[in-house]
Amino acid sequence: MGKISIVKIINTIKDSLYTSLELIGGVGAFLQPDDIVLLKPNLNDSQSFTSPELVSGLIEILFDFNIKNIFIAESTFGNEHITANHFNKTGYKDMAEKFGIDLININKSRVIEKTVRHPFALDRLQLGAEVDRATKIINLPVMKVHYATGVTLCLKNLKGLLAKEEKKHFHEIGLEKAIVDLNNTIPVALNIIDGTNCMESMGPKGGDIFNLDLLIAGGNSGEVDVVGAEIMGFDVKEINHIHDYIVYNNIDPEAVEIVGNTIAEARRPFKRAEIKDAVPANFTVHNVNACSACENALLLSFKFMHNPPNGSYHIFIGPKVENTDYLPHSIGFGSCCKMKNIDVKIKGCPPYPPALARELEEREKLFYKKLHRKD
Repeated sequence: MGKISIVKIINTIKDSLYTSLELIGGVGAFLQPDDIVLLKPNLNDSQSFTSPELVSGLIEILFDFNIKNIFIAESTFGNEHITANHFNKTGYKDMAEKFGIDLININKSRVIEKTVRHPFALDRLQLGAEVDRATKIINLPVMKVHYATGVTLCLKNLKGLLAKEEKKHFHEIGLEKAIVDLNNTIPVALNIIDGTNCMESMGPKGGDIFNLDLLIAGGNSGEVDVVGAEIMGFDVKEINHIHDYIVYNNIDPEAVEIVGNTIAEARRPFKRAEIKDAVPANFTVHNVNACSACENALLLSFKFMHNPPNGSYHIFIGPKVENTDYLPHSIGFGSCCKMKNIDVKIKGCPPYPPALARELEEREKLFYKKLHRKD
């Protein structure tokens, strides 16, 4: 088992990052000068994202180690234009230009397929082609509560390397098991969790942001996630994808060596995602025994409704919702919902959050087209 460093940021992020890496053996324990290094930040939100100061400091440390072939790759919810917009808003476009390195928008990449090693939920993965360009990956997630997986740290952050349609597929087949397959297939050399732009209450977007002034670094994604989740106040058994990954890979969290600060010194319980006053006034939710992943996916789905639809809607969620007489504008949310008298079925375990808004927008467009034909 490897070492995991926990370091409180003092002075500059770069200085603290250098300290955190030295505590676990230095850059040379994970990379060589001739490596082609892919940096994978979390840029799925323009408020809580991997600190450009952290990534700039890391690039300078890698340059000092004579690693010159570095590029950044990421994709976000939605399409290539949304990702490009986040690159601009977060300062990553300017940073990449400053260092003369490529900034890759995976949502516009050529798609490649990889056979899954030791399949758990799926046999093949569709990824951005640039994943094959790298000889080493450095994973740079942010500490966040997540609507579907409890937390998003190292293991979950790798999902940004998936081709656009594959993200939806992960939700269709079972998100947390698919995350295990992804991480068992795409190796990561080094993980550095950014504890500056943390998010609680909801995530990966729409939550409350605060600064822990903390860095967590280590080689094994599962080990680092166990430490990160404990600092956030979660029992690893609550987080299915982390628990499944460490069991599947015979990882003993008790054997991990913590250096720098202790978990107790760094611990700060995060507020968890909850549905409170988040349902628009024209939506009625009929919920019987829905899991928290589906409930929180619905909550985040509403945040994607930039142009809320007209009329009244009924959403049925949960495996035990009883079939009722037909209600106008009725929606079944989640693959486990067995309602039959519905207009729209949003599949997924949990559903992909933008899917509900897109479906309703398309239906409104169709409705207005019909009105214009009548006129």
